[in-house]
Amino acid sequence: MPEVVLDEPEALRQLHREFLRAGAEVMVALTYYALNYKDPVQVFVISSLNAVVAGVTQGFGGRVGDGFAAFGAIALSAAGGDSCAAGLLIKLADGTCNIHPSAFGANVLAQAVQAAL
Repeated sequence: MPEVVLDEPEALRQLHREFLRAGAEVMVALTYYALNYKDPVQVFVISSLNAVVAGVTQGFGGRVGDGFAAFGAIALSAAGGDSCAAGLLIKLADGTCNIHPSAFGANVLAQAVQAAL
């Protein structure tokens, strides 16, 4: 998890400056999603990360796609908060999930980005 965002927000600001210097016309940040929306510690940490990401991005005139809310709505309604059981993450052969989004999860995230535009 990129907790460096909490420890070094200036690094994130520098990244945004570099995007602008490189000629970016539109900046969209996608918020991080949770693996388990019923875990209050995980939700708190990810919400804290997302607050920094959103604040920095919006401070540079960028937009924010709410991947956290998009995944959360599905995970909570379909699987009691479990992003894996909701089909949002890549299933591994042993039945567990990778932290990366499945094709379905990627589509949910893409829709969050589109909504920000």
